[in-house]
Amino acid sequence: MIAHSPNEDEPNELEQIHMLRPIGPRKIEREMSSEQWLDKFNGAWLGRAIAQDIHKAVEIAQGTNDQLTLVKRVWDAFSHYDPVHTNNNAAMVAASLAFAQGDFTKAIATSV
Repeated sequence: MIAHSPNEDEPNELEQIHMLRPIGPRKIEREMSSEQWLDKFNGAWLGRAIAQDIHKAVEIAQGTNDQLTLVKRVWDAFSHYDPVHTNNNAAMVAASLAFAQGDFTKAIATSV
C-alpha cells in the first residue's frame, strides 16, 4: 500500500480527525448548479467503476499461477475497453502487483 504523505498539521489518528470535523449533522452543499451536481455524480460513478474493475483484476490474479495466463485473462475480462483506456490498464497494473506478491520487477514485467 502506498502511504499518503500528510503535511505536519494533518492528523493521522481517527480520533484526531473526528475532532477537526464540525459538530452536528453533515450538510450537503445545496448551492450548486445542475452542471456541478452532474460533475460530482459522474466523478463518483467513474470512481466506482474503476474500483470494481480493479477488484475484478485482483481476483483474477489471485486465481492465476502463470504470468502469461494472467495477462490473457485480464485482457479478456476487459476487452470491451479500448486498449488505451484507463480502467483496463489500471486493472492490469493492480493484477500484476497482486500476482507478483512483492516482487516489483516481476510486477513491472507482467504489466508491461
